[in-house]
Amino acid sequence: MTNEQEKIIELLEKILNELVEIKANTKVTADFATLRSEIINRTKGQQVNP
Repeated sequence: MTNEQEKIIELLEKILNELVEIKANTKVTADFATLRSEIINRTKGQQVNP
């Protein structure tokens, strides 16, 4: 393998790691949004005391 090919593989691995991290963060955000919606739906019509 040439030095250039090794550099390309290294960059692709870095990109893959970033994409995996983005996917994980997106999943967490989606989970919070789902939880928020569920809480809103379950508490509709209830009075919240400040």
